[in-house]
Amino acid sequence: MNTTESHTGAGLKSTPLVGIDIGGSLAKLVLFEPTDPAQSAIMTENDKYICDYILSKTVYATNGVRDTDLCMKAVELGGHVGNLHFIRLLVTDIDDFLAEFQETRPEHPSTSVACLTGAIDKFSETLKNGLNLVLKSRTEFDCLVKGIHYTRLYNPIETSHWIRDENGELCQTQYNEVLTYPLIVTNAGTGASVNLVKSPQDYNLIGGTSLCGGSFWGLSCLLTGCETYDEAMALAEAGDNTNVDKVCGDIFGAAFVGYPITQVASNFGKMNSEDARAKAKKEDLARSVLWIVTDIIGRVSRLHADVQGARTVIFTGNFLHNNHISMKHLTTDFELFGIKVLFLEHDGYFGAIGALLECAGL
Repeated sequence: MNTTESHTGAGLKSTPLVGIDIGGSLAKLVLFEPTDPAQSAIMTENDKYICDYILSKTVYATNGVRDTDLCMKAVELGGHVGNLHFIRLLVTDIDDFLAEFQETRPEHPSTSVACLTGAIDKFSETLKNGLNLVLKSRTEFDCLVKGIHYTRLYNPIETSHWIRDENGELCQTQYNEVLTYPLIVTNAGTGASVNLVKSPQDYNLIGGTSLCGGSFWGLSCLLTGCETYDEAMALAEAGDNTNVDKVCGDIFGAAFVGYPITQVASNFGKMNSEDARAKAKKEDLARSVLWIVTDIIGRVSRLHADVQGARTVIFTGNFLHNNHISMKHLTTDFELFGIKVLFLEHDGYFGAIGALLECAGL
């Protein structure tokens, strides 16, 4: 169904500008900035104001940011050409973001058409009133899969994987091959969903886990006293989980049935020792929590891949944003079973991109 807004006298339909995806921790907004004159001529005043407001800055409210490095230029949407911009902010900052937007908004603006996925019931009225939107809603999983396929079409460097160099070290490199179906898409955010994709049009939710990014953040705060997600990740990056976890080497003194000597055998397994507890730093604790969460996401995804006969797993979601520790861990785990693991550049934005596409009737 085409949900774009018709403008009297224009004889054209304006492509929607905004797709929104609200999760358990982050709100993601994708803005389509028209660059062709035909689209610009039929934008509502509210369309223009939203566009001008978002593009006038890169930081919003308390913690909101525009990921300028992810901007996609000269993409086609609804027969018009423009640029895609990507904004994320904490769910707890939505009210501040809207208040900041409204400070300089015209007194009686027209409306804009947008689409929301994710926490629809919780935030639809707030966003309608705050941004003056005619708001459509779509299911999270439809938007996720549609957003992935669209983004891969317009961004040739979207997909990457980790391969081993001549020294056996993992290096991230571009992946240009055609996707083979069936495949698994695991969306790792506050929680994780596991989706079976048989084709771009045939997909369904088949599982998931509640242990994901929200768990990493919450447990890290509890164990280390940190406050923000970025602080938790910085601690994990500086830590050594082998000061907290028992590994194969601690138990067997060697590698075990194909697993390396550093393979974790028991998460937090050393913490029953008073000496080990005294030695472990908060960085080590955060690293161990990250390891647990990554391991669970990987195992759940791999089991579903085995059951469904899928040999490719795509990981998306903000939990993996610049999270090289987890990417490497997942790659190492899956390569033992001959399953290809892929990662995407616009990791947490596919729901919002898909919402924008759904709103444009695509």
